[in-house]
Amino acid sequence: MHRLRDFKSYRMSQRHGDALGAHARGLPKVAIQKLKAVAGDAPAAPQVYSSLGMVYENMLHESQKSEEERLNGIDSTQDDGIESHTLLDPQKLAEEAKADSILKQIGLAKKAYGGYHVSALLCKKDFTLWLRAADTAMEIVDLYKQMIELSCLSHVEREESRAEKKKWLEEAKQDYTSADNLRPPGIDIPAKLAVSHIELGNLSEALTILTDLKNRGGNAAGVSTTYNELHRSFRIWLLYSDLMLRIGHECMQWNRGILTNENYMFRRWLRKYSQTFDWRERRLQSLCLALEAAAGSKSCSHLLEWTKKRASMYGGSGNTEGVTANDRWHVDSNKATPIDTAIEGKEAQTGVHGEEEPDPEEGEDNDSVPEDDDDDIVDEPWVSEAVSSLSTLTAVFE
Repeated sequence: MHRLRDFKSYRMSQRHGDALGAHARGLPKVAIQKLKAVAGDAPAAPQVYSSLGMVYENMLHESQKSEEERLNGIDSTQDDGIESHTLLDPQKLAEEAKADSILKQIGLAKKAYGGYHVSALLCKKDFTLWLRAADTAMEIVDLYKQMIELSCLSHVEREESRAEKKKWLEEAKQDYTSADNLRPPGIDIPAKLAVSHIELGNLSEALTILTDLKNRGGNAAGVSTTYNELHRSFRIWLLYSDLMLRIGHECMQWNRGILTNENYMFRRWLRKYSQTFDWRERRLQSLCLALEAAAGSKSCSHLLEWTKKRASMYGGSGNTEGVTANDRWHVDSNKATPIDTAIEGKEAQTGVHGEEEPDPEEGEDNDSVPEDDDDDIVDEPWVSEAVSSLSTLTAVFE
């Protein structure tokens, strides 16, 4: 390892171990004091700063846990009927207390980031240090997002939080890029780098990263490990489908003459490909691959349940009179319709999959896609194909 070579003596290594022992005993302040003393005597040792980042990160997580328990306690007292007799607004007081807590957490997260980032700068060949620094920067971004959502902030404070969020997104992007340049194994770091680009609005860069990751594969022995890991991960395909939805929205806005994206490279991409880029087909394929990767896990249980209900309601009965397009997509189990009760009785005897196959022409009546509100998608052929394929997917996973 690159991080375990810079101690001057065994005694210095022992002092570092004593500091980590204090942290393990639940004494973070004592551990920080000892680590600072070690850093003063060995300023070029990256493991000291990495340990400081770890201590501050654990303090951050403990602070978040205690804050969550405090909020749950407040909710329970309100449910018990305990009312506040103060003249001040209790909701405003709660939001101000939450804002103070978030500011403290941001301070701890910045100190953790500083420790990881300095350690990464001192040991540039260790991609795990860059990854920890980037993950901590993304935690700071999430904290600023929570800060922006608070109604007690003034307009100036909210704009400052937005500026800070964008700055830390840039920091995370740079650290993820440094980690990705070291060619680490797996797909986690390229995926996180693509997420940071999406958050910043750099959709063309994110598309390039995910496309390269998708096309990466094939070695002397056959299929590469990255290719196998990519096709086993449903999260990466859901990320790709989300990117396709965002790009599709930007393409439609561009074709209508509405210019909202400020990224110069993406505007050049839109000027060239907004009319020809088939984002709908790519999104449908990525969703199918995500379902295939998640098959057999708890991640797709809700989707399979929805598929079974829809197939039983509209697949085998053949009775679609009075059924709207919104009813096709939103299956409400709490509302029992005549079709539901008839099919439930039939399921008790034969089961959903003992029924006849759904009529392929039935999918042609579907004219609603919940993800897209644009009227141009209503009569697209891929909608009927998706609906008819969803009604037959259940048999594959049984």
